[in-house]
Amino acid sequence: MVAQENLPPYDYIVVATKNCPDIPPTVVELIRPALLPSNEHTTVLLLQNGLNIEKSIIDAFPATPVLSGISFIGSIEKEPGYIVQDEPDRLAIGPFSNPNIDASISQEKAKEFVELYSKSGKTNCIYSENVLHDRWRKLVFNACLNPICAITGLDTGRLRLADGALDGLVRPAMKEILQAAAANGVHLADDVIDTMINNDPLDLYLAPSMLADVQKVCIVIESVMDSS
Repeated sequence: MVAQENLPPYDYIVVATKNCPDIPPTVVELIRPALLPSNEHTTVLLLQNGLNIEKSIIDAFPATPVLSGISFIGSIEKEPGYIVQDEPDRLAIGPFSNPNIDASISQEKAKEFVELYSKSGKTNCIYSENVLHDRWRKLVFNACLNPICAITGLDTGRLRLADGALDGLVRPAMKEILQAAAANGVHLADDVIDTMINNDPLDLYLAPSMLADVQKVCIVIESVMDSS
């Protein structure tokens, strides 16, 4: 713990856990030992999906700059514990609004992190001027294709090939996300639906993370039933 062990404060804390706000421990509980209560030095980067995820951090640590990280990396678990990264590392970083500190502080911290993360030359890390827009834009994919693929058992390629699936399921769901975004003052480009549908090559047959989770649960259940 930073306070108890009298350690120098961290420059950045990067939170890359799954965003599960209803399941303890919360992000605030996880990072609290690494932050001083009156922290003004350490910046927290939330490399997670979701909306309003910064609010609990700002409430707990009012003087802390909080950054938004939108990741577009692709990976697949070939076998238990064997992960293959099959797409480049693309990352958009920008500042969440914190009414307790000057906006320029968070902006500079975001730009500094982009510079640090880009040093290797092997990542595509950019500064985002509008993190709320970027989060809603990614939701067009995640909030639609993730649950639809999980429910139907189809990966994104086979979903696109299935008769009536795009016009009957995918496009209407994505239109609802666009409408929800517009109701919150975020207007997405007209072509975002087609862009997200065709985001991956058809023959990649990508299993979104929710479908991958369902498949893993099914394997566990089958294993248990076979051994009983």
